[in-house]
Amino acid sequence: MNNNEKLYEKFLDIDCPKSKKNYLDFKRIKEYLKVENIFDSNYEQNIPDWIEEIKNTDFDEKGNRQYSNALSKYQKFLELKNIFIPSKKNLEEDFRNYLRTQFDERKTTIDTYIRVLKKPTTIKAVNEVTNNNFSSVFSFNIRLSGEKIEKCVQKFAEYKTKEEEYYIKNIPAAFKQYTTFLDTLEATTSNFPTCFLQSIYFGTPGSGKSYKVNEIVNGQNCTRVTFHPDTDYAAFVGSYKPTKKGNALTYEFVPQAFTNAYVAAWKNTETPYYLVIEEINRGNCSQIFGDLFQLLDREYSIKAATDLGVFLKKELGKENYGIKDDNLKLPQNLHILATMNTSDQSLFPIDSAFKRRWAWEYVPIDYENEVSKTFEITVAETKYGWHDFLKTVNEQIKTVTDSEDKQMGNFFIKASVDESEFKNKVMFYLWSEICKEEYGTQNNFFRYNNHNEEKEFSFNDLYSNSNGTDILQKFFEYLGIKPAENIE
Repeated sequence: MNNNEKLYEKFLDIDCPKSKKNYLDFKRIKEYLKVENIFDSNYEQNIPDWIEEIKNTDFDEKGNRQYSNALSKYQKFLELKNIFIPSKKNLEEDFRNYLRTQFDERKTTIDTYIRVLKKPTTIKAVNEVTNNNFSSVFSFNIRLSGEKIEKCVQKFAEYKTKEEEYYIKNIPAAFKQYTTFLDTLEATTSNFPTCFLQSIYFGTPGSGKSYKVNEIVNGQNCTRVTFHPDTDYAAFVGSYKPTKKGNALTYEFVPQAFTNAYVAAWKNTETPYYLVIEEINRGNCSQIFGDLFQLLDREYSIKAATDLGVFLKKELGKENYGIKDDNLKLPQNLHILATMNTSDQSLFPIDSAFKRRWAWEYVPIDYENEVSKTFEITVAETKYGWHDFLKTVNEQIKTVTDSEDKQMGNFFIKASVDESEFKNKVMFYLWSEICKEEYGTQNNFFRYNNHNEEKEFSFNDLYSNSNGTDILQKFFEYLGIKPAENIE
């Protein structure tokens, strides 16, 4: 299966899932046209002629329309694929082209959608709803749910001027079209699983951020690094280190994650390469990236530090665009994907100059996930549903902290857990991150009922030899969580 064929299947999932049955018609079309692979890029210019030929031919009992429609759908995919050029990085222009080709929208409608998304009032509303600080909707990967679109409308109504009254009714349609556009862009962009060259996937612990990144990388060329408070420029880019050769001690430049990915991508610019940064906000990004952060604009180049420049000329050759004239420039096939845990935002806040150079995508808690829905918590011999506990305790966290940042994701645990693992992982997290500072106040939800008397407990009480298990079971009862076998 070639790249066009893979992308076309993905495109049908987004554009029209019902049309996936048309994909099966291509087997019959290939037999009629006597073509080995219709999806071969060399045949793209033949599609219009083939459509006309099939329309005017007695094809079979199913009729000509079904097969010509299948080819027409593929032609539409090719049109969209060809107008999306990732290296342009101009989402506004691509969105305008998408509206023209996909829906044949009137120019006034297209202009209205673009204008409403560019309004400072809209951007202010989006930033407040998503807890971000972006300068443009078209500078990052924003897919808003219906609920968040409604919140944006409400915020827009609060901030609007009298002249902006007209735009309120257009906000839902504009954002829905923009979300579909992003999905279609991702599905039709040849060679690139995503049009965004650097993206940060953020969400609560256990929401599936790393899983999302792994889906994108999908076993392709990848260099990984995890940031932590001691990570610095040398640990990310490289530095001179002593190396023993025979009896002699010399100093050589030893490359690290960034440089390794940079060299690999410039050596083969036709192949996607990925630099994955886990827990990006656990490190001091300004210190780690240094002046390299300017390269994230992609259009710009910077002068290489002397030690790095010498190493790159040796690896790439001095005429390679990755180091030509001693300049560094990120290649278009190098994607930088990062994860950010919202519960750790206070470690090293990311400044706005650095933040605006990334696309951002929120990874929500998935309470309907078919895998995590099967997880159970066993206390003594009683089993409780993980999702039942998760939904209830996440509401408690939101109430206590006035935020969703410290909520737990559905994959906070990776499988069913026994009492010991539940206490050491889940209860310890809830105690150390939420309830410890609230102990002695009504906000502490580490509580249970004992003979009609409400009592507080601490994490240490769960390890009491006499009643730790009993406290835990009464904690579930206090939260209103029934044993799994009692749920109707």
